[in-house]
Amino acid sequence: LEQMIEEEEAKKRREEERARKAAEEAAEEAAEEAAEETEGEEGEEVNSLIDPGAEEFTDLAAALGLENVAIIYKGAEITDEYPEETDEVGVFGITAAANDKLFVMHYEITNTLSEPAHISILEKDPSFRIKINEERRSMLKTLLLDDLATFDADFEPGETKTAVLVAEFAAEKLTDIRTIVQILRINNVEKECIIQDTTQSSEAQMDAANAASAEDMALSAGEEEGTGEADDSEAGSIEEGASEGDGSEEEASQEEASQEGTSE
Repeated sequence: LEQMIEEEEAKKRREEERARKAAEEAAEEAAEEAAEETEGEEGEEVNSLIDPGAEEFTDLAAALGLENVAIIYKGAEITDEYPEETDEVGVFGITAAANDKLFVMHYEITNTLSEPAHISILEKDPSFRIKINEERRSMLKTLLLDDLATFDADFEPGETKTAVLVAEFAAEKLTDIRTIVQILRINNVEKECIIQDTTQSSEAQMDAANAASAEDMALSAGEEEGTGEADDSEAGSIEEGASEGDGSEEEASQEEASQEGTSE
């Protein structure tokens, strides 16, 4: 009985801690949005994928301050629940609210040492967010055993384990994903990583299409000019032939008149 009471109290403390962090993150987001609106009013550029004042990173393990560790982003899935099968005792699951979807980001964590190691992201106390197109969300605080934000495990030499980060969006916000930016806040410093940006490739494709269109127009103009010259040349040949024909007819008429005069 005492053990059950202690477990309940520990669970209550964890929930209170999560609620506190969620409130802090909500306050931080509100402050950031207010700052972005102020910057927009002052005419500063705010459309960059990396927010002003944030550090850009490409190596998540290094951004977390982890050594001898590799953390690789392996893609994402959009689903109604994660994991899909949660009947196993002790395995927690997340289900999206009505009209919402879960955006589940998958990672691989690898011990790069040739000896066993303990890897703890939990002790770094990071907070993760994500920005999809222009929609920013905090990653859900979960009890998942493979939650990247609370990951804490022993590794064999070279061993790789998997982890996830989960966010919840309105389903309509995930129908046309153009940009994905991962946001990490650690030690009161915000760091951002561009995971996907299809706007650049779209612009490049548009430029290529415009260049091809201009080339086609130039070729068409050249063909029309060539056709015009050919028509003029043909017309000139016809007129010349007509002139030659008229001259031959005149010569024939003169010869016929001369023959008639001789016979008389």
